[in-house]
Order: sequence, then C-alpha cells, then structure tokens
Amino acid sequence: MGVDRESAVRKAEELVREGKTELAIDEYLRLVEDQPGDFGAANALGDLYARIGNRAAAATQFVKIGDSHRDSGFIPKAVAFYKKALKADPASEHALSQLAQIAVEQELYADATLYLNRLLQRRRDQNNEAGVAECLVRLDRSAEAVPIIDECIRRAAGNDVHPRVIPDVMWLRLQLFETMRDAVGCLETAGKWEALKRNDAQSLYQSSCFRAVCAAVIQETDRTPAGAAKAKEQADQATAWLKQAVAAGYKSAEHMEEDTNQPQNEELLHFRTEAEELLKVGDERPTTKPELK
Repeated sequence: MGVDRESAVRKAEELVREGKTELAIDEYLRLVEDQPGDFGAANALGDLYARIGNRAAAATQFVKIGDSHRDSGFIPKAVAFYKKALKADPASEHALSQLAQIAVEQELYADATLYLNRLLQRRRDQNNEAGVAECLVRLDRSAEAVPIIDECIRRAAGNDVHPRVIPDVMWLRLQLFETMRDAVGCLETAGKWEALKRNDAQSLYQSSCFRAVCAAVIQETDRTPAGAAKAKEQADQATAWLKQAVAAGYKSAEHMEEDTNQPQNEELLHFRTEAEELLKVGDERPTTKPELK
C-alpha cells in the first residue's frame, strides 16, 4: 500500500515543530521513496538534511530535482536547484558539471569557465586525475590534458588505476583528437587501447568504435585517393572488431541508432549497416560509452 502524502507531510511537519528533525527526515524519506516524482517532498527533505548539517545528502536531493527538471526541458528550474545544491554543498561535482554544461549551451562562457575551474580544483584536491583531464578538455586546455591521460594509461599497466577508469580516459583522449581533427592522435589512441588487450565484449565494441572514428576523421581531413584508402582500412578494422564483439556476446542492435561513438559520414554507412545487421542477434542491451559528468 502506498504512502498517503497528506498524512506523511502533516506528520513530518509536526515532528519538525517538535524539534524532532531526524524523525521528520524519516517520514519524508518514506514519502520520497514511495513517490520519487514528488519534488516538494524531496525539496523539504533536502532542506532538513541541510538543517542538521548533512550537506552531501541535502545536495543529493537538490541535484535529483535539478536532473528531473533538466530532463523535462525546464532549464531555469534545473539551474535553480543545481545552485541550491551548491549552496548546501559547494563541493557537489554533479551540480558544478551540470551548471557548466548548461552555461555552455546558453553561450554563457564566462559562467561555464567559472564552474569548470571550481570543478577542476575539486578534482585536483581529490587526486582524481581522470576527472582533472576531463575538466581540462572542457576548458579547451587540451595540451595539459593529454599528459595526464597518458599517465593514467601508463599506470593502468601496473594496476595502479581502477580498471573502470581506463575506458573513460581513453574515450576522452579519442574525443580530444577527434575534435581537433587530428587523425594521427586518433590512430595513436586506438593503438593504445588495443595494446591493453581487453577481450570482453564491451571492450571489443569500444575497439570497433575507436577505429570507426579514425576512419571518419581520416575521411574528413584527407580527400586524396590515399586518404580514402586509409579511411576504408580503418572502417574495415572497425567491422572486424565489431564481429569479435558480437562473437563475445555483445548484443545491442538498437543502441546503434543513438550511439554517438560511431561516425555519421555517408561514406561509412556501409560499416553502420553491417554493424546493425551483426547486432540483430538478441534483446540484451549492455551500455556503450558512459557519459562524462
């Protein structure tokens, strides 16, 4: 049986008046868990967490509301709750990242730089090298980012970095060179990833995406017959890696339509067409590249 909102709110408010804040928090928690779309209850819960000094928990509630508003297209409301999260917890990385991204989308570049610099300092304080590199890329300080990314990759060989970090930093490295239209950098990144010799289905699919991006960048930057041949060679490698991924159990046909890791060039449609056919083998939907926040 669901929680009666009116009764739960009334009880929580009475508990607050009696100074029993933690019991009031329990009531709001019960309501929010039962009705996750109740932003009023979530906001009240965040306020109570802030009252008792639990900054991280308060910010968590506010960013959840902000995320919901952003997903629904209510950007001003999202911004308001992300800022409220920062007021509760100035170290909220998610709030800083989202505010920076929204500022970029609104062409408020000074604001975006401010938020990203705050996020950069936070990640430096935490010795989060991958996070630092991501901030530097977003700040268009790529020359500083590449050595940090490569150091993460080097340390991965000695198991000094959590294995889940490496796919993220590799994607970051590839995206950096893709944005610069640097085919040599893209090829070097694909080679570094393949040198890790990861043979699980997700990693094999990532190898496919890397080579497809290489093909796209070469095709866009080298219009000579030799360039066309190199682009085709990379597209063929992408297809070969994809076949291995499918053989290893990768089954995500429908994800291809939304996968921004795969190139959109018209001349590479043969790769995407074959990829889609190869992936029509089941209903499982493993994730592709995770979003950098």
